[in-house]
Amino acid sequence: MAKKGQASMEAMIAIGVLFVIFFVMFMFYNQKNIDLNNTEIELTAKSECFKLSLAINNIFSLGENSQITLNLKNNITVEPEQKRIESESATCTIITNQVSDQSVLTGQRFTLLEGDITLSNDNNIVVIQHE
Repeated sequence: MAKKGQASMEAMIAIGVLFVIFFVMFMFYNQKNIDLNNTEIELTAKSECFKLSLAINNIFSLGENSQITLNLKNNITVEPEQKRIESESATCTIITNQVSDQSVLTGQRFTLLEGDITLSNDNNIVVIQHE
């Protein structure tokens, strides 16, 4: 009878050790999954920043009467005087400071909200407006 009791105790200890090992592995997996999701969010923000930067540069280079429509998935801030745009986790440069959210050049910083926007070249000013 003592042998059965000791075998049961050893089995419980072995099961406990296995449980701890699996728990540690699960915690490691969970942390890696969180890191992967954060990386995906960061890459999406960088992609949006580059997409808008490329669109601004193209519209400016194409000249008068050119137009592009984009769909933004994140809010992006445009800083014409510094020739840059910023999203949550990315900063991109643009080739011109002739960018405005109005039909006249103000040079003021402005924020684009997520959704459809239209970029057009009006007298060599890249005008960005929400649709």
